[in-house]
Amino acid sequence: MGDSAENRRKKVLWAVVREFVDTAEPVGSGSIVEKYDFGVSPATVRNDMAVLEEQGLLRQPHTSAGRIPTEIGYRYFVSEFVEPKTRPSAEQERQLVEVQQAVRAGIADRSLSFAQSLARLTKGTVFVSLNDGRFHLTGMENLFRHPEFRDEKLLFAVTHALDRLDQVLNELEGRMTRDVDVLIGEENPFGRGTSIIVLRYGTPETGEGIIGLLGPQRMDYQSNYSLMRCLRETLIAPG
Repeated sequence: MGDSAENRRKKVLWAVVREFVDTAEPVGSGSIVEKYDFGVSPATVRNDMAVLEEQGLLRQPHTSAGRIPTEIGYRYFVSEFVEPKTRPSAEQERQLVEVQQAVRAGIADRSLSFAQSLARLTKGTVFVSLNDGRFHLTGMENLFRHPEFRDEKLLFAVTHALDRLDQVLNELEGRMTRDVDVLIGEENPFGRGTSIIVLRYGTPETGEGIIGLLGPQRMDYQSNYSLMRCLRETLIAPG
């Protein structure tokens, strides 16, 4: 396999992830060729997808269906394609300033307002731990709106983790290796089928803690990572 084929297959994986995140439907070679200019035939892209499946990066949920990313495929996508220095949009940064003002304005009794603001901004489920051992969880309706959570096993695993959220947050704090971590599937205590983007924070008003964004593996990693990194580095960086 030459370099050009390897590079094209990387782009095919990127396209499959992007399309699946948007549609929640298996992605076929025809839709990839129609939307993205790879300069090759659908048959070539179909062969590329078959190779990516052999490598464990894609899977075919049904015999005649297109492909969807695997847990390994999502990890590869994050490591190869998520750009750490990408900034959120101007509107998102404006809203992040409002989130910052919420967390700085009222210390612990306003932290729920902060979590709710972040959940609205990200359209995700947000958890916040405080240095006094308390925590908040909000935006659950955003999580269960995703079609993945029609799966009873996934629903049970997530609700089980939420029932012991205090233990989960303690485990997360000990597991984090970076200021902003992306933990996919079995890497995170909410279990397979989910992903979290979690950050450490600290302000003179609130002390230290962690903030996390929980969603299905089928999340917009670039957008969410950019938001969380911006939140960590420019809005509530350690004081």
